[in-house]
Amino acid sequence: MAAAKKVESVITKKINESKRAFRIQIKLIEDYLGTLSSNPQIYTSFMYAKSVEKGDVSAEQVVNESEEINFPDESKAGLTIIAKDDNGLFIYSQIITGFMKDKAINLMKISDVKQAKSKIQKFVNVIDKKIYFQRDGVNITKPDGINERPLRGMTPQGPITSLVASESLSAGATLEFDILLLGNDEITPQYLYEVFKMGNTHGLGQFRNGGYGKFIITRFDEIKYKDTSLGELDKEQAELKLL
Repeated sequence: MAAAKKVESVITKKINESKRAFRIQIKLIEDYLGTLSSNPQIYTSFMYAKSVEKGDVSAEQVVNESEEINFPDESKAGLTIIAKDDNGLFIYSQIITGFMKDKAINLMKISDVKQAKSKIQKFVNVIDKKIYFQRDGVNITKPDGINERPLRGMTPQGPITSLVASESLSAGATLEFDILLLGNDEITPQYLYEVFKMGNTHGLGQFRNGGYGKFIITRFDEIKYKDTSLGELDKEQAELKLL
């Protein structure tokens, strides 16, 4: 038993020594549009179909997240909102993870990293569950406006145009979050930096294919990682700076 514990402690030590933590800040250069349905029932059923069935999150997590969000008292048809709780407007960490996976696939065409999407899943963890929008270091508590735009589609009866709307945040808002990178030879800090650089051409949020949600990196610093039961990060920065 003692020998097994010693082997386990050695393995744990090696794993912890391979971990590196980074604090990243991104700044919107185009307006961000909310992605969540203003109807909590629609949000829950949509997230279940999109994420639970793919195995990205559990059904319990979807229910818990829907209870954490302050939905408007009256939902509006066609309106997508920005997640909000008592601390302000935010996005969930899986949005950042999804962005990294998508851009890693794009980078496969010009990099030597194969199966990049699965390697992002294995080696990169966004530590913050909720990532709050800020201006000048202060959480933003309400959207800047409503973005309305036509949505064109084709039906058996012919083309149709409807009006959709999203809560929006103006360019200039920031998001800051910490990521934990497990030791490996391919998903390196420099590789992740290139992934996030792609945010200036294809961003976050609703209608990003239309140019919304683009961002630039304003901070990419390594920080000291303290392995505790809470996964806390030491706020003191280490030497590496990629900006």
